Amino acid sequence: MKRSEIRGNDENSRIPLRFIRATLIMMMQGRFLNENMSQYQ
Repeated sequence: MKRSEIRGNDENSRIPLRFIRATLIMMMQGRFLNENMSQYQ
């Protein structure tokens, strides 16, 4: 690996994976709820 790639990975690791996972879960739940609401309407 090049040093630039390692630096890039370090910059990405600064963002907590918990935050990314939380946002993805929220998006998936919101999409799921919207689909269910449209079915009941």
